[in-house]
Amino acid sequence: MSIYATLKYLVALMPCLAALHLYAQELIRNGHFGSGNSDFTSQYFYCYTHSCLYPTGGYAIGSTPDFYNPAFTGSDHTTGTGNFMIVNGSETRLRVWRGTVQVTPKTQYRFSVWISSMVTAFPANLNFMINGISVGKKVAPSVQNKWERFSTVWSSGAAATATIAIVDANTSAAGNDFGLDDISFKVYVPTQMVEEAYLNKRLLTADVITVSSLSPNPSVGSIIVTYNATASGKLAFTVFDIIGRPVFNKTNEATKGINTYSLTLPGVTAGIYYLQISAAHRKERIKFVIR
Repeated sequence: MSIYATLKYLVALMPCLAALHLYAQELIRNGHFGSGNSDFTSQYFYCYTHSCLYPTGGYAIGSTPDFYNPAFTGSDHTTGTGNFMIVNGSETRLRVWRGTVQVTPKTQYRFSVWISSMVTAFPANLNFMINGISVGKKVAPSVQNKWERFSTVWSSGAAATATIAIVDANTSAAGNDFGLDDISFKVYVPTQMVEEAYLNKRLLTADVITVSSLSPNPSVGSIIVTYNATASGKLAFTVFDIIGRPVFNKTNEATKGINTYSLTLPGVTAGIYYLQISAAHRKERIKFVIR
């Protein structure tokens, strides 16, 4: 693909990405530490005075790590001048950061955090846990003030809450000093689904459609929709949950006149959903219930 074609594709994709923001909302409060020492807990001691981070096992929230320990070098990830969590690694495996968020069962979430090293003699070895189970580990960068991202996708299963904890497995008394910033937890939407939504929009060729029925409603996960198309062509079928997240997205060929389309939603949570049928010049949306 040429540079021109790539740029044209990305520009056209922007409305889809903007729509994605409506349901991919940040669940972590103060993950950028702009509100200071709030909205999380830690087993480390907190300090805020000059040179207060000489003992191990402490942290500060600020923008100038050398104020808290003259040996520290770094700046925040978000803007380069804002706050981040400045940590002097503990000699015991204590929780550095912990937070709890409400989640929807049977939903995937993206958890991520940025890590830097302020002293690199013995970089931190961070273990990331959700509901007491490790979801990954990462060693802090070997270069001072270089931010690297840890990211993983977590499935909630039957859980209604996610308790996220960060523990440093390195118990070295020296050189184990690091920063945390931009801790994030959001509903995960695969890039493929965003791209499919964009491509579907471009490929729609069917004319105006009218939905006449959707059954059974309530359903256990399989439904049949009957609709009328004023011309033959391609339609997009998208199912959204109650807060607007897409859980199904496919295209299908319609013929002029009455059509039926069957779809199955395996593994979705019981609740209210909306089926949207998109044609070239019109969209129809109908509510249905899965029990």
